[in-house]
Amino acid sequence: MDRTTLSFNIAFMAIFAVVLLVLLVVMTRPASCYRRADAMSVRLRLPYGTAATRDVVAARSRRGTTWALTAALIGLCAAVPFLATPLAREPYFLLIAVLPCIVLPTATANVVINLRERLFHPAPDVPRIARLTRMRSRDYLGSAGARVPWVLAGVLAFALVAIIAVSTAAPGRLAPSAVSAFVAAAALTLCLHAARPFLDRLVLDRPQPAADTLELAWDDAFRTETLRSLALAACQLSGIAIGMGAIAIAPTATLWAAVAMQLPTWGAIVPQFVYVGWNGRPLQPALYPDWLRAPAGSAVEGSAA
Repeated sequence: MDRTTLSFNIAFMAIFAVVLLVLLVVMTRPASCYRRADAMSVRLRLPYGTAATRDVVAARSRRGTTWALTAALIGLCAAVPFLATPLAREPYFLLIAVLPCIVLPTATANVVINLRERLFHPAPDVPRIARLTRMRSRDYLGSAGARVPWVLAGVLAFALVAIIAVSTAAPGRLAPSAVSAFVAAAALTLCLHAARPFLDRLVLDRPQPAADTLELAWDDAFRTETLRSLALAACQLSGIAIGMGAIAIAPTATLWAAVAMQLPTWGAIVPQFVYVGWNGRPLQPALYPDWLRAPAGSAVEGSAA
């Protein structure tokens, strides 16, 4: 069984590497980028306004896809050394070792490209717009989207304390491999939770040069995408770690143990419905221009963004 699991994990990683390479070639073609830009415009219910804006959005989509897929490939390669560890013979190897190595670099790539890119470059003599207030994460994620990561962080911290207490009080009760995997996953995830407010602030404080409210809304669309990727990464890793905690504490050869084995998978899947949903999510209403029936007062002309 151990050899079969190891072979499956190796085969999955090899197939996934090929899939990422194919996606990198196909999704960075100009036609594909324009199709994704058009789909984004429809999904967000946000018009381009001009053909130049469509070109800018498609180019930004191409760069974002290139960075994200490249980061995922690098992360997958970084996970290869784990195949030489006993963890590679565990059925949860892909979730506990491979997925974090992909999710974290991808989220980091989204942050980096958002910090270094400027979507629009208004001419010096063109009036610009600026926000009336300092923006916060929940202005982009909504109340639920901003709170869910912290709720899961609290649950994870409680689970970490509980399992450490049980391991200390009854050293032989819990499987050492499951406990070690849980502690490693929990530590990594809590570090991400601690770093996320700082990363969010870096993204939120980035200048947004824009000549009108429509350009500002498009910039907000990519900013929202970056903040969502960070929150999603934190929630997915939290869900996986909490699931690993359930595996560690569940009695072996029981129905609860069989159920617990499924929890890390669902922990990685369910958060996507909070931030992505079936067909993606539109922007928060206050981020739309006034003439698209968003609440008034989101921006004011004349200040440098």
